[in-house]
Amino acid sequence: MPKPDRNQSDFVKLGVGETSMFLWVPSFVTFLSLPGIIGGCLAMKWSPSVQARVSTLATLSAGPLYLSVSFMKFMLLMMQASLNSARRESGINVPDQHVYKVVGGAADGAMVLMDDSGPFGQFNRAQRGLQNHYEQVR
Repeated sequence: MPKPDRNQSDFVKLGVGETSMFLWVPSFVTFLSLPGIIGGCLAMKWSPSVQARVSTLATLSAGPLYLSVSFMKFMLLMMQASLNSARRESGINVPDQHVYKVVGGAADGAMVLMDDSGPFGQFNRAQRGLQNHYEQVR
């Protein structure tokens, strides 16, 4: 059976081979979100229609709803960071979603199962956890 090779990971090729994914993923997403965040803040300051909508949300006490959605989004980022860490260690790149192994003798008629040990198993579990989360929130 092939061994995991982290040097085959796209993350290593991009130069984030030793970077903590739990810092890199949220930082990357925040950086990409900055134009929208700045635009939203400017709109809330200078646009009367946006100020009216914010007042309506405040009147409806929708703050906890927005906080819970923000918390869920942050937890999703942490799940993606966990998946990216496992993906980097296994050397499995996008678009591959799982690692399988043949169980039994000759490949003809043998069962094919997801690998559940070592870096491949960690990757498979992280991938399934993220997919299960997506399925539950839909």
